[in-house]
Amino acid sequence: GRVSQIFLYPVKSGRGWDLQEAECTRLGLRHGSIRDRQWMIVNEKNEWISARKERTLVLVTSTLDPDGTLCMDAPGMPTLRVPVGMTEGKVVNTSVWGLEGEGLDCGDEAADWCSTYLKKPNCRLYYCADHLRKRQLDLYDGYNDEAKPGEEVGFQDYGPYLLISEASLDNLNAKLEQPVGSRNFRANIMVSGSSPHAVGTSEPTSWCLGLLHMQ
Repeated sequence: GRVSQIFLYPVKSGRGWDLQEAECTRLGLRHGSIRDRQWMIVNEKNEWISARKERTLVLVTSTLDPDGTLCMDAPGMPTLRVPVGMTEGKVVNTSVWGLEGEGLDCGDEAADWCSTYLKKPNCRLYYCADHLRKRQLDLYDGYNDEAKPGEEVGFQDYGPYLLISEASLDNLNAKLEQPVGSRNFRANIMVSGSSPHAVGTSEPTSWCLGLLHMQ
């Protein structure tokens, strides 16, 4: 197969970037100074907020300003500018699907912006800094013995990468009245030239993307 599309989502559950190239790292895709799902919004209970429940999150767009800050925009909201590459600030405990890690709080201005847009009190915006503790995948029961000690992830759901194939999407759309696109699944990498559902079958499957080996 071949890579046909690349997507990176700076803000978890926000709108993604359609890229021509990206760096593959152990924590997921990186484009310049931005990693995939490097920011995450949480509610007043410190629970991450997903577009599965708050659909307006998918309308949150982000761009990288030439001065090195991330600009977040949403309907009816002024632009929020947040620093990239934070190394200092309040360290907070985070949890996604029961796996705990750490993040940096992006401050009160970002919190007010998120709370106003989502119409939820006391939201916070967290940043997944490179030096902080990440979520350990081998502690997730659903992986059994597939995840090895040392394999870790930031704010993504279950792993640093999500792949989808064109064949699987075409197979699904053949059964739907209203076709869906690859963005509905929020994958990082779209692969062409494979059979339907070759990605994510019950049998072990290996993928080589250049020098990157995935299993």
